[in-house]
Amino acid sequence: MKFSEFLDVRDGTHDSPKRVNIGKKLITTKNLEDNRIDFTNAKNISLNDFKRINERSKVDQFDILLSMIGTVGNVYQERSAFPDYAIKNLALLKFHGDELLSNWMNYYLQSKKGQSKIHQRLSGSTQQYISLTDLRNIEITLPNRDQMELCIKPLRYLDDLILKNNQINDNLVA
Repeated sequence: MKFSEFLDVRDGTHDSPKRVNIGKKLITTKNLEDNRIDFTNAKNISLNDFKRINERSKVDQFDILLSMIGTVGNVYQERSAFPDYAIKNLALLKFHGDELLSNWMNYYLQSKKGQSKIHQRLSGSTQQYISLTDLRNIEITLPNRDQMELCIKPLRYLDDLILKNNQINDNLVA
């Protein structure tokens, strides 16, 4: 089954909104790392630019961001109910609130097999990229929802433990 048959695949803006001192965050490939967003060096943009970008490519809870230019294949799943940033040059996989499918795809895209599917479709010699068309045409075998649940339940449990341990470590350092 092609991604386009069960996912809404979009991308963020290709414009370069003007940087402002105080504003909303604009996330790009360089802000995605290890299934998290590093907001430290994210560009601030005006509220008007933020609204304009989010008319087309608003990130919602359980959506997945995928880097598609330069460093291709970094994955981030949005867990927050109210994300407050816009995106540029990132693939946006919209799940329309389907947490189970989003969780399964998150683990699939991070897996060796998922990364291989992405990297098989790379283009560009100087700077590699994957097009939205190529992303939409990636074919996978999608398990039924019971199988998805069986696969992700232990992984989510481990991820939750890791998150709690990281929070404890952050508190100890502070």
